[in-house]
Amino acid sequence: MTTTVYQRLQGKWQSTDDDRSVIEIKEHQYIDYYDGKRLSTAAFILDRACPSQPGAGHPGDNENYLVEPQQDMCWEVVGVDDESLELSYTARGNSLNYRKVK
Repeated sequence: MTTTVYQRLQGKWQSTDDDRSVIEIKEHQYIDYYDGKRLSTAAFILDRACPSQPGAGHPGDNENYLVEPQQDMCWEVVGVDDESLELSYTARGNSLNYRKVK
């Protein structure tokens, strides 16, 4: 059986640039922590594209765009495996790199 992007994203991820920055993907919740304190929690979907882009509006567990519809935020899932995660914040084009912590 193939593991989906959604399944691989589940867990806590620590930034490789700032050890105090951690994100947690828990079911369909994106939780942001800094220095051990929860900063925000938002629902997300995985989609074929960011909102307002061609191909958007087709959510699925194996799509490569992590979208927070309420916040109008979108990241491309560049790569994810059992140990590492790379996201590209599409509004700025900057890469965010994480390592799995649990």
